[in-house]
Amino acid sequence: MKKKLILSCIVGFLLCLLSVIPIYASECSHVWETVYRIEPDCLSKGSEMKICQKCRKIETISLPVSDHPWGEWQITTAPNCTYTGIKTRTCTFCYKTQQEDVPTNGIHSWSDWKTATNICTEEKKAYRSCSYCHTQETTIIPASNHVWGEWYIDKKPTIFKTGVRMRYCINCLTEDKIIIPKQKMTTAQKQVKKSVDRFFKYAKQYNTSKLTKCFTKPSSVKLFIENSYMPQYYKKYNKRISYKLKSIKVSGKNATVKLSYKYPNRYNVFKAAFENSVYYQLKNPNISESQLLKYMYERICVHSKAGIDYSYGNLTLKLKKSGSAWKITSFNSKIDNLLHSNYTKAYNDYF
Repeated sequence: MKKKLILSCIVGFLLCLLSVIPIYASECSHVWETVYRIEPDCLSKGSEMKICQKCRKIETISLPVSDHPWGEWQITTAPNCTYTGIKTRTCTFCYKTQQEDVPTNGIHSWSDWKTATNICTEEKKAYRSCSYCHTQETTIIPASNHVWGEWYIDKKPTIFKTGVRMRYCINCLTEDKIIIPKQKMTTAQKQVKKSVDRFFKYAKQYNTSKLTKCFTKPSSVKLFIENSYMPQYYKKYNKRISYKLKSIKVSGKNATVKLSYKYPNRYNVFKAAFENSVYYQLKNPNISESQLLKYMYERICVHSKAGIDYSYGNLTLKLKKSGSAWKITSFNSKIDNLLHSNYTKAYNDYF
């Protein structure tokens, strides 16, 4: 708009000038001089005004739209083995874009090499495929040595179990392991173990006189001593008690032993016998205590024929050195149930 306004002003001025100057244009050999020029661009035409220096004739020429001043070609979509790509360039004046196809280049987009096995020490056939055209290539990967990582302790050894040292191949993850020997027991640990073994020996025999001596307070140990029937029962079934030591820690005159155990669980047997005995006593109110105990023992033996269930668990024993011997510091419910096949538990639950 501004260009047109300026051009109109110039034209008006020249017309006024010509009105006072005689013109003989038809006879003039023109000598042109450019008065004003508006350059064209890629969006609009330009114009040029000329005036003859002799006759003052004026001519206006329209200049055609120019070509786009293109920038450099840029690859916007890369070609591959199957699909053409696209390149784009942009006009630096009007920002118009132009696109052209880029022909396929035969370059595959390969996947990683894959094998049926990845063990380093074995020769293996590997293959890969192009994600575009699915062309496949195969090759042979020769056997090689393992590339081992650092050794680490997978399982620490104890005085009862061996340990394990392991390492892995960083390429195929093959494992390599070495067994670590058991730790050696100290003299104190040997003495503690001997005391625990002795306790379980007497527990299996149900040797009441020697069991009490395994504790620092023999009077706290509750065993069947006056009842002559039950010791017979436990001498028979306690042979099935088993245990496995897990750890022994000694600190001065104190020791802690952790173990797992297995013993006959006669809980249901005892409850059934208690129920039988209660009904028997109701029917025979004048029965003596010894007769009742004998009847209950007989019922326990009858119910025991149905089979044996077992209880499993873990036990922590605290021991204290008394003179040259190590003794258990307390008689707790777990020890009671282990020695008596859950008799006390069944008695407390029933009565």
